Amino acid sequence: MQLITRIVFFMLWTSVMAQLSFTVSSSAASPNTARSSNSQYSIQLNAITANSSNFDLSITFTSAFSLSAVTGCQLQINSVSIPNALCQLNSGSNLISFSQLNNSQVITNLTLVFNTSTALYSGSFIASISYYAPGNASKVYSSNSAPITIVSAAMTCSVSSSATQVGATTNYTLTYTPSVSISAGSILQVLYPPWSAYTLTNFPSFTSSAVCAGQCSLRTPNLAQGLNNELVSYTNLYASNSTSNMTLSLQQARNPASTLPISISFTLLFYVSSTSQPAYMSCSTTYAPTTPNSFKSITFSSSSFNSNIAASNTISLLLNLTNPVSSTTYLQILYASDLSLSYTYATSNQLTTQITYASGVANSLLIGNLTNSTSQFTSLFLASFTLGNAPYANYPLTITFSTLNLVSTTYYPVDTGSLSYTFTTGSLTAPSVSVANTSINAVTAYTLTFTTTNSLISNS
Repeated sequence: MQLITRIVFFMLWTSVMAQLSFTVSSSAASPNTARSSNSQYSIQLNAITANSSNFDLSITFTSAFSLSAVTGCQLQINSVSIPNALCQLNSGSNLISFSQLNNSQVITNLTLVFNTSTALYSGSFIASISYYAPGNASKVYSSNSAPITIVSAAMTCSVSSSATQVGATTNYTLTYTPSVSISAGSILQVLYPPWSAYTLTNFPSFTSSAVCAGQCSLRTPNLAQGLNNELVSYTNLYASNSTSNMTLSLQQARNPASTLPISISFTLLFYVSSTSQPAYMSCSTTYAPTTPNSFKSITFSSSSFNSNIAASNTISLLLNLTNPVSSTTYLQILYASDLSLSYTYATSNQLTTQITYASGVANSLLIGNLTNSTSQFTSLFLASFTLGNAPYANYPLTITFSTLNLVSTTYYPVDTGSLSYTFTTGSLTAPSVSVANTSINAVTAYTLTFTTTNSLISNS
């Protein structure tokens, strides 16, 4: 008789197991940011085979979670709430159970809703769902997995610089404010873009003691390895948990290589092991220097420069650069309205033929295609320019040179500098004076005659 009873029970249990099977149609937490203390989880389940089985169930989270409370529990069968369902947390096992469903209806879908905390760090996690005999978790009918995605929590951050000029040596001040608790042993990473296409590092003579008082390490960009950014890492900032703001200083850095804003990101990592440090809080901010730097020197002349008014000169340009130029750099030349200036490519010290573009600004030149060199160079030589001097003397006129990086449709200044020109008077040739009446004390007319070297302009 006992054997028959056992066989019957086994057959019933096997039948329930065959019927009580679900697929996960959706599963999510809101908000799904790391370390949220009270996120609402919603798990939608569809029955593979409609059934009227009675059962309990549990949801077990991985060790990335540290559940301490559960509230707001709801269980719906076929979109109808089961008011007497009991929801409990076993915090030691990260397990939430639903029991006392007392189901007697045919189930086509099941919805679980509850509030609890999210993972300690970001990532894709699996919550294991088990369906078992009422009051007996060891008799499992079936199980499946619900994927849960957790992203980093947001924090606020800012970067300021002690210098305003492009490429200038500077000290950066980094400030960030956490939105959730920072764990002891956490790692802070600060990510900078490469400084320029040629010189990648933002810290040209890095030593940990000089840059960050021995607190940080530096991973420079390595394009060959796909490491396109520069990473500053702090591993010993947090001996204990913290919710405090933090301010750090990076010395002996250099400002970005143009006035284009750069994006700098901060990320806090949770130390799981030497090979696993997932992120749990992050932010990004932008910074840009506001003032272009100065060329080291500018030469815009020729050995036979004629400084007379209205003279025409063929001259070349030599710029000794403070900051590098690249394939996206243009040279802008602004000149006084009483000068004339044109450029026709003759030669340069670069690998390309420079081209004059429409500048859209009166009394200016815009020259592009400066280089396609793959290495940094320190000077830019262009020939030839034709400069038409002003038609007057003894008044200084300015020519301003600027390198600009074009990004999208905006030109961002890099280096700039100006030269002043004062022209000299020309000579009057064959001057003569004639008198209409040569008598003593006569009132007469004098006629002055001369030839000008240059044409006279209006109001001369």
